[in-house]
Amino acid sequence: MNARPLPPFIELIYTKNPLQKKMIQNFLVSRDDLYWKRLQEFNDSYLPYLASQGANTETVVKGYLKLCDDMLREQINFQKTGRYSSADLDETNRLIYSQTDRMSALLHGLAISQFLWPNHYGLFDFFISQCSQLQNVNSYLEVGPGHGLFLLEILRLFPKVKATVVDISPTAIQISKGAVEKLRPGSSCEFVIQDVNAMKEGVYDLVTMCEVLEHLDDPVPILQKARSLITTGGHCFITTCANAPAIDHVYLYKSVEEIQDQLQECGFQIDAELALPVGRVRREHWTSEKTEINYAALLSRGRS
Repeated sequence: MNARPLPPFIELIYTKNPLQKKMIQNFLVSRDDLYWKRLQEFNDSYLPYLASQGANTETVVKGYLKLCDDMLREQINFQKTGRYSSADLDETNRLIYSQTDRMSALLHGLAISQFLWPNHYGLFDFFISQCSQLQNVNSYLEVGPGHGLFLLEILRLFPKVKATVVDISPTAIQISKGAVEKLRPGSSCEFVIQDVNAMKEGVYDLVTMCEVLEHLDDPVPILQKARSLITTGGHCFITTCANAPAIDHVYLYKSVEEIQDQLQECGFQIDAELALPVGRVRREHWTSEKTEINYAALLSRGRS
């Protein structure tokens, strides 16, 4: 279905999972040149970095397929119960984020999904396009870097930026820090395991929180804190989801409107946004059909 040569990790997925093969082929057939350039860079730089840390192609693909299996089970549970299975952040931290092997597999899977899941790639592309238009980004904070791919893009777009990266997972810090050292050497980037609430206010031109809010017991305090952290004229970029069960999702947004309302109630102005449904569902039916939505927004402080 696609004349372009495929990276070995995709070929391995095809071999191990025919259903994934069909889904990925349907996605790849309409990708543009920019997508293929990014995919090649991921294959030629990021995956060799993981291999240098002991995670070869077989290991990374195993993490991806585990992620897919876990997502399917969570979706079935969500359809039956209407709620996420994770009790709270403390539980997911104990069972996943603090467990090196499990967290590594999850991050490996999510890194691959960034290029193979239509919505995940759509968010990634939106992030790059929005951030590339920003001016005077001299200080940067990323909360929850995960696999580090968004962080690497910021360091590419703003080579002189002073970046601070925080996460509660030592594994996420280790993976993202190693990626920066390997792929963006010389960057000014500090990695910290700490509570965001302890950080100084009004010192960052850009704050990013990608796939963070849905992992919290209550997103409001961290949104309020994030708003206080950006400088006058600064921005915050977030991604989150509605009706999107996963093994570590805790907070259930039931609609895009609920996300938008919460952002605005926390004092943000939504400057640009992207909402991507899973499946071909008309927008007016998203809420009533509990459609899974991936959402991203570029935010500014709005009026005090």
